[in-house]
Amino acid sequence: MMARFPLLFASLLTYVGVLGGQIIRQFDADGMTVKVMFVPKKCEEMSEMGDTLFVHYVLHLSSGKQGAASINDGRPWGPMKLGAGDAVRAYDLGLQGMCQGERRILIAPPHLAYGDAGYQKYNILPNETLTFQLTLVTLQKPITIVDRSVPTGCTMRSRAGSKILMHYTGWLERTGKEFDSSIGGRPWGPVILGAGHVIQGMDEALQDMCVGETRRVRIPSHLAYGEDGTNGIPPHSTLMFDIELMEMDRMMEAERAILRVHRIPAICLLHAKEGDRVSIKLNVTAEDYSEGYAYKTIRVTVASATQPDTLSYVLNEMCEGEQRSLTLPPHETLSQLPLGLVDWPAWQTTRWHFTLEKLERQALSTSTEGGKSCNISAKLGDWVSVDFNTSLVSGEQVMSSMDEGRQPPGPLNFTVGQSTMIDGLEQGMLSMCQGETRRMVIPSHLAYGEEGLRGKVPFNATVMFDVKLLSFGVARRQWPDIM
Repeated sequence: MMARFPLLFASLLTYVGVLGGQIIRQFDADGMTVKVMFVPKKCEEMSEMGDTLFVHYVLHLSSGKQGAASINDGRPWGPMKLGAGDAVRAYDLGLQGMCQGERRILIAPPHLAYGDAGYQKYNILPNETLTFQLTLVTLQKPITIVDRSVPTGCTMRSRAGSKILMHYTGWLERTGKEFDSSIGGRPWGPVILGAGHVIQGMDEALQDMCVGETRRVRIPSHLAYGEDGTNGIPPHSTLMFDIELMEMDRMMEAERAILRVHRIPAICLLHAKEGDRVSIKLNVTAEDYSEGYAYKTIRVTVASATQPDTLSYVLNEMCEGEQRSLTLPPHETLSQLPLGLVDWPAWQTTRWHFTLEKLERQALSTSTEGGKSCNISAKLGDWVSVDFNTSLVSGEQVMSSMDEGRQPPGPLNFTVGQSTMIDGLEQGMLSMCQGETRRMVIPSHLAYGEEGLRGKVPFNATVMFDVKLLSFGVARRQWPDIM
């Protein structure tokens, strides 16, 4: 271990037990005096909160006696995560902004050291001011997510144990030279996160990702190929990667069934939840696709999704157009299926492929942006003027108050309760405040029903209205007696 840090040990030994020397810079940190004694000429990175540090230290008591010193152990002390409370607060404050190889002296008051308790093991008295001589031996940065793009409709994220396929391109941060890429070929994998299949930094970078998500990540050397390097990667190289998560398996419970998200549509405005009516294309095969047991479209109502071996668990939070699959081991079943829907050998491992073709909300739901409150709000009989935008659950635009050529042009004007508009829109206007913006998810039977809206809204379609109440006229609530 001594041979690994020869220069640092030599520099440390020059001032063990000596508090003199030329001060390059001095500053105060919460009542603590920090003296910068040496800064190396080459300093590419400085320490900051969240970094992992290894330091050599020498402790001096207020009596002038030398206390504990890491040189007695023959190795630097660490790892210490800066800002995580791994050491006295004097370290968290005094070690910030240091270069690897830099030396500092900290004169720490009791509230930044061991306080009124002291530390008997090291002969530190209660309320004692201490002096620390510190050398930053090793500075390790965490991975950095430089940029990311998360698709809408993300319902399942990667975690330890997830099996994934990914695309990636890697290059050296220092030179920009590309050293490897999967682009132009098949996605790379499978990789099981947390199993040591990739370098540690990549394992961390792939956590908590959605299918279709892209990230640009910076992986420091100690989380990549370290001091040894590898083919095309020099020692001590910081790496940059562009990564995209293409497919993911995730264990559902006790490593029995595996749920995989294959495709999430680019636009997802509505997620399936309990009470929704959905149309699902279902394909059930043997694991190796040698036998097919079902290929049909079914309509079901999403029930409670708390149990992982249920159909509703698979469908929960799905978008229109989303595709998922479930791998069921032998003798496992999927409850909540219509009786007699699928018949397969109990001993067979099966693959269940689901495509959500249509999502129908069964009750009107509204959500308000910005949270408005008012003394007077829209009620039955009031005249209202609104800006609106109408779309399907798939994100396809239907119509808007801003459409050119719409007759009449401009805001939509109507009286609430006179049945001149679809029922869901009139019901959704109730209790709105002037200036409020509200999203209304309107089920088919409160929208355009079985007939739809020719050329715009399919039959039995759930529609979404984004509405802003521009102004309204209050209807008279009570007429005076006629004398």
